[in-house]
Amino acid sequence: MGNHLRPWLPTLLAMTASSPLFHGRDTGFAGWRSMIGCPWACSCAPPFFDSAAHYDATVAAMADAGVVLDEAVVFWDVRPSSDLPTVEVRVSDVPATVEETVLLATLVRPS
Repeated sequence: MGNHLRPWLPTLLAMTASSPLFHGRDTGFAGWRSMIGCPWACSCAPPFFDSAAHYDATVAAMADAGVVLDEAVVFWDVRPSSDLPTVEVRVSDVPATVEETVLLATLVRPS
């Protein structure tokens, strides 16, 4: 479910931060892109899930409450894929180099 990645999400984000500007102004942050989406209930770090069923029930409750339209618009930093049997790690900004991209992929790839 990605629970083991939760403590590492800030580090993974910091490693890939590359968006200091917003509307042409320096924000004072290395990465502002992540700050834009965090006010939403289905963005940033996800809650801890006991099981896949717990995740499914949470997403269904959010959909029933009108917080999200469906599972595809849950933008947590790490989540199960809605289409494939994988976990999506979505925390990163846009790595500035190929080397940073490879490092991120290497760190989050299951062994």
